[in-house]
Order: sequence, then C-alpha cells, then structure tokens
Amino acid sequence: MRIGAQLVILGLTVLTTTCASRRPPPPATSAAGAGMRDTHELLDGVLWMQTAAEFWALSQSAFDRATQTLDRALADKNWTAALEQESVPSLPALPPAVVMDVDETVLDNSQFQGQLVLDRTDFVPQTWTAWVEQASAPEIPGAIDFINANPNEARKQLAKNTFTPDAVVDTVPLVKFTNIKDLTAKDKADFQKFIDFSTSSGTLPEKVDVTKYLYRF
Repeated sequence: MRIGAQLVILGLTVLTTTCASRRPPPPATSAAGAGMRDTHELLDGVLWMQTAAEFWALSQSAFDRATQTLDRALADKNWTAALEQESVPSLPALPPAVVMDVDETVLDNSQFQGQLVLDRTDFVPQTWTAWVEQASAPEIPGAIDFINANPNEARKQLAKNTFTPDAVVDTVPLVKFTNIKDLTAKDKADFQKFIDFSTSSGTLPEKVDVTKYLYRF
C-alpha cells in the first residue's frame, strides 16, 4: 500500500509493553449483565490457537512470505496491495507503507478469550478494558520479526518523508517493536535518544524520561 501522508516511515517500529509469557492473566471479574454459561463457542478456537502446531506454522509462514515479498513490492512503484489505488495516476510518487491490524495479527488475544471460557461469560467492554490494561498479550508467531526486518528501509523513508536533516538520519535510533522483558540497557538508551531528538526538533514540547513509561508485567 502507498499513502500520501507527510510523515510516513516504513518499518519504523514502536515500543510496546507486551510480555511474551504464556501465563494466563488473573481471573477476570464477570461484569454485570454477562450471564453464566455452560457452553462456549470460543473453546475450540482458543484451544487450537494455544496448542496446535499448525497455528504456529501457518502464522510464521505467512510473515515469512510477507518478508520475502516486501523487497519486490518496494522495487515496483506501480504495485499496491490496496486495489482501490491501482487506478491512481500519482501512485508511483506516493511513499510506501505497511499497514497492519494489531488484534490477532501482531498481538495474540487468545488469553482473554480463554478467560471468558473459564469464567463462563461473554464479552463485555469492562473485562476487555481490564485485560488490555494488563498489557500481557504475547506476539503472534512471526509478527515481530517481520516488523523488525527492514530497519534500513525505515531510515530511507525517515530521510525522504520527514524534515529530518540528512546528517542526522544515520544517527537517529529506530526503536524496535520488542517486549519489555527483552529490553537491554542499550535499547532503553536508544529509546531515550529518539525521544530527546523529538524534543529538540520541537515534536515534543518538553523532555520526557522514557523509563517512567516502561512497565514489566
């Protein structure tokens, strides 16, 4: 897909506070209005996602294929995955972007779905919000590797589509999509450099200490 936004950065990945642990979250309190159930249509799907080797293999192979295809897609400026853009005359001039959903594409929400089965209840916004705030979702197999696969391409887009000076592009750290438990001291320092750059360029109005926003769950 190609989009005409000014600040498009292909492959510039974001820091997330997810953990890759498969440990289930604490039992959620059933919200008012969610009736108790003795059967649940989510059970088979949750079991398949959490235990089937086929799920891992299919997900990993899908992202592997996407990684293999990306270079060819970037080389062909007339190609787009968005069919509605095929007739756009200015398509070759638009900067590229990889557009991904998060739920069940990058992050695995099956822990939440499994908790609904265990609690014999239905989806309600209150329990979903409480689970999201735990920030405990692991990644879908292959997703983070795909996101992290093209840091050099991200740098080229940073130079081309933003006002970042050429002399600064090579030194601006590109923060990876990673799990808090896997962060090293260098990763945190790179993240701070990136935020400091945003402050010095006027994107952020004041200095921010990134360690205050990193939490391990």
